[in-house]
Amino acid sequence: MRALQALEDLANERFDAYLALLPGGAPPHRVEFSRRITTSWALIYYRRHLVRLSPYLFLLDPADLPRGTHWRELDATLRHEAVHANLYARRGETGHSAEFHRRLARLGVEANGERDLGPENAAFRFVYACRQCDQRWRRRHPLRGNWSCGACAPGRYDPACRMELREELGAPWARLADRAALVECALAEAQRTPLREPLPTLRA
Repeated sequence: MRALQALEDLANERFDAYLALLPGGAPPHRVEFSRRITTSWALIYYRRHLVRLSPYLFLLDPADLPRGTHWRELDATLRHEAVHANLYARRGETGHSAEFHRRLARLGVEANGERDLGPENAAFRFVYACRQCDQRWRRRHPLRGNWSCGACAPGRYDPACRMELREELGAPWARLADRAALVECALAEAQRTPLREPLPTLRA
């Protein structure tokens, strides 16, 4: 997907720029999209100077994004990981300390605890639902054995509330092919967005 590669190139430029805005900076890092990142929106490999982003952000619709657009969510992730890279390089820190949040605010992200990275990763393959209340449960792997709804039958198995497979979504990477328009929109927004534009605060 050409737009995803172009967005990756731009993400590298932005990441370098964010590092330069932080006290002491950090060694150059490589930023790349990786189909292996399925449980978070990004992973930073401190010693390898590598940041891997999840492309599965684009499996979510804009209405499901707390900041309203895919580029804003991705930009928040870049700023978040840039602060991690900076603090590790200068202090050996890897957590979400008070200083982490101060530096994140310096990059225009007003964090809400540790929730500044937005919604859960969308790399799901299966959708289960309670046969009684129809509550949905998205899973990356199929359920093994018998499971019932925790809301209807807390702490016990009840066959009347058994979780049933409702939908098989298919491989997340393959599903991205249908989301090319969203990637192109994110790229267009990134290209016209100023470097230090503040990002909206996530609310609890």
